[in-house]
Amino acid sequence: MESFVPRRGTPQLVMARAHLQSLPEVRLESGYRLRHFEQGDETAWNVLIAKTFKSSYDFDGTLLADRFFHPERVLFVECNDEIVATACAWRSDKWGENTGILHMVAASPEHRGHQLGYQISLAALHQLVREGAHHAVLQTDDDRLPAIMTYFKLGFMPYLIDPNQAERWKNVYQCLGYL
Repeated sequence: MESFVPRRGTPQLVMARAHLQSLPEVRLESGYRLRHFEQGDETAWNVLIAKTFKSSYDFDGTLLADRFFHPERVLFVECNDEIVATACAWRSDKWGENTGILHMVAASPEHRGHQLGYQISLAALHQLVREGAHHAVLQTDDDRLPAIMTYFKLGFMPYLIDPNQAERWKNVYQCLGYL
């Protein structure tokens, strides 16, 4: 990747995966385990999200208050009883009945190199399939280059929702060395 990092733009970039068939299995390294939300995880989620996104979100206001909240839709990876990655298998009326949303993906910087972002995202996609989704979308920011690379590996492609996004995606591709 080049040292230039694209500036965030609005609206957020959108990526879509047309089909959710034939997903690979989730394969966590030894010492990591996958689970869904349990009462009491709220604070750990807030801390992980703040660490990853460099801004604060509140679990109660961001997820719990949403009518699409279900504990099995909020997934975690733990290591030594510490939450080190999260992703949500979300829904929204905006994208249609057969489309799920990969939402709020975060992995602890201290655990880089263990493919946690990829594996937790894959686990969320499997949850979407269990709920009947055939397609998936996500929203991301221009400067989240490692996350965007992970989303490409998961089969997501850019989905333009605003005319300004063509140039923004071109900048992202350049930064990733794809152009």
